[in-house]
Amino acid sequence: MLTHVYRLLLVIIGLVLGPVIAIGVCQETMPDPSAAKQELPAQKPEEQDPVVRDSATKLAQDFLNACYDGKIDEVFALFGDELRDSIDRPMMISLANQMRSRLGKLDVFGKPTIVRAGENNELVRLETDVMFERGVCKPVFVFKDQKMAGFQFETPILDNWFGGVDSIDAYRDFGRKFIDEFLAGKHAEAFAMCHPVLQKQLPDDTLPKMIEAIKAELGEVKSVEFVRPLQEINDRTQKIYLYYDIQGAQQSKQCLISLQFAGMKAHFVGFAFKNQAN
Repeated sequence: MLTHVYRLLLVIIGLVLGPVIAIGVCQETMPDPSAAKQELPAQKPEEQDPVVRDSATKLAQDFLNACYDGKIDEVFALFGDELRDSIDRPMMISLANQMRSRLGKLDVFGKPTIVRAGENNELVRLETDVMFERGVCKPVFVFKDQKMAGFQFETPILDNWFGGVDSIDAYRDFGRKFIDEFLAGKHAEAFAMCHPVLQKQLPDDTLPKMIEAIKAELGEVKSVEFVRPLQEINDRTQKIYLYYDIQGAQQSKQCLISLQFAGMKAHFVGFAFKNQAN
């Protein structure tokens, strides 16, 4: 669990975002390319079954090769449902790009150590040394039902790998969807898109009243256009701000959508509307 406290600017007031579930143990607030650092049950004796060993080894190699080749659809196809839901596609793209540029192509996949884990022996954990073009890494992979359930990389080569996402398309579309739900008066749908901490700042009928007020000021909506992203990535915070221009019959506004990176996901933590001259 991520225990670092993030300070966020939100639409109404400042607030503190407490513990956020992440897929790995993050260093400070930096997203961590790690999904195997969660507390695992005691490991069972080493797995000797060659079928299990070979299957886990192939899955791990397929993952590393797909990352190097930038085949993100193939990467996600290797994930189990829980892991897939824990990683945003833009984050996985950025991690794969960093792995390719910093580590290079897979060269030698060392002899794996396979152990069982989980209360019912349902997890297969693979550890090994892997030699890449530009260095050595000691990854850990966790599998369940022939799907990847977690991964972790131990190498200084990937320290501080996150400098922002390389593709903002998914986040741009997310922001536009929120604005569309908001302007359509679908307050329940808009509310459901917010992080729970933001939801606590919008109790009872706060959001419906806000929606009605903004719609009244805009009049008939003529257009909504994405303007630009702004990523703020430093030692204190990791955010992406998305700006949209909304043209109304009576007034024009700019909408700001604020997303906070935590683990390998971006969380919707704030929005604001400001007037613009027609």
